Amino acid sequence: MGTTLCGKPSFVAGVRREEAELFYVQYVDGAYKATVIEKGVGPANLCVVHEKDRDLIVSANHTANEAAVYVVTEE
Repeated sequence: MGTTLCGKPSFVAGVRREEAELFYVQYVDGAYKATVIEKGVGPANLCVVHEKDRDLIVSANHTANEAAVYVVTEE
């Protein structure tokens, strides 16, 4: 899903096979950088909610059989 995280253009995605990762990709210093948020969860659906001082990644984690909310703030 194309979106922004803390105001930076980002692509948030997941894989249900292999290591079942939830991750995001950003273009940083002339190269694409992938950052794993969590392994072993296998997200099926996700959305990003933008709040005033943070963003929320809401994920239906198929492999982990859970609904999860990840809080994203500036580093």
